[in-house]
Amino acid sequence: MTAYPPALSTVNSPAICLGAAHGYTITGDQAHLSADLNILDAEHAASTAWALQLWAIDTPFAGGELPGIKIAEIPLDPLPETASSPITIAGSTFVSPPAGVRDWSLLMVLASGEAGDFRHIHAFAHYPRPERFALPHILGKAGYRLAEDQIELTVDEIQNPRDPANMSGTLSLELWALAAPYAGGAFDGIPLAGAVIGSLPGQGRHLDLRTTAHRTPMPPGCWYPVLMLREWTLAGYVTRDYANFDPSIGEAPRTPKPVQIAVASEPSPVVASESETPVPAAADTAPPRQHPNEEASAAQPSETQDPCGSVDQTKIVDPPNAKGSGTGIFGRFWKRFGF
Repeated sequence: MTAYPPALSTVNSPAICLGAAHGYTITGDQAHLSADLNILDAEHAASTAWALQLWAIDTPFAGGELPGIKIAEIPLDPLPETASSPITIAGSTFVSPPAGVRDWSLLMVLASGEAGDFRHIHAFAHYPRPERFALPHILGKAGYRLAEDQIELTVDEIQNPRDPANMSGTLSLELWALAAPYAGGAFDGIPLAGAVIGSLPGQGRHLDLRTTAHRTPMPPGCWYPVLMLREWTLAGYVTRDYANFDPSIGEAPRTPKPVQIAVASEPSPVVASESETPVPAAADTAPPRQHPNEEASAAQPSETQDPCGSVDQTKIVDPPNAKGSGTGIFGRFWKRFGF
């Protein structure tokens, strides 16, 4: 599998700190970041590359290794060694919110490193107001079931919560096999099946969606199936919502090459008015449940699981408030897929 780079962490002797003025605005798919920078070590500041970043996190960050999801990054121009403080920087970039429907705390980070790999945190600032992003999402039950050489993907409802005039990009349902349960950011896995389902106007919805896609056997090993709702944007397809299922054992004779996904580009329009042809992919065995915002008890993979999986996403529960295993009722109701 592809190895991710080490997480960002704070340095012991920062070369730059944030000034009193800094902030962000998010409009549509664009984030605008700005900050005043105070130079503490001019020689170090001029000898390395810098970036201003915006992160989505669960808990307040106090230093050390940064857990969270980076949603925006603006590389900075080289800083002159003779620059006087403060330096005002600002810029706009594509924003990639975490998938799922929940509140996030946002954190601004000033990091150094190399182009495309800024992992040394010199300064950071918290913003007290939680953010909940308006993204197309899944409501009700979501599941999948094997049928001969195909997979049936089912969702009770897909909704676009944006303003009525805000048409979504082309949406697709995709079943992936991951090495661990999906948590909302970039991911590394194997595509199993997928189908393009078109776009939705703001406040619009798809009801009782059932679509069939070609499948091939899941690769050998233990995998975590996840059904993703993805949207075409100016940066390609990005994941907007998802439903994790219990782990499954693959039995395929061949293993497709894993693909690391942050934003995968495809030659598709930003907005499409009609559904497209299903996208081929692959899959095999499968089981049930678990919305990303529910706690789940550890599940043991089995080679004799039912070839179907499902989860109920009617109620959204933020992780700090989740109670119980979040699996019992869905397992009973969906043991035979419930249709």
